Amino acid sequence: MTAADNYYGEYAVADTAMSFMEAEVQGIRTIYFNVDGCAPDYFAALTRNATFAQSLNTVRKLPRVVSSFIMEHG
Repeated sequence: MTAADNYYGEYAVADTAMSFMEAEVQGIRTIYFNVDGCAPDYFAALTRNATFAQSLNTVRKLPRVVSSFIMEHG
């Protein structure tokens, strides 16, 4: 077992949200693509400090979504 095996839930979401905030405060723009059917449970709290965040319900959409993002924000 690794240290991250049991790292999930509200503490993991809060820590990740804090990481986004700390990066943004330092001028690092964060871009986050999430592929998870459970994302509605935590996505808004996780990404409130991200520059851009999008949740996908299937990994098959990821190449198209990333390509569109690059074309729009290049």
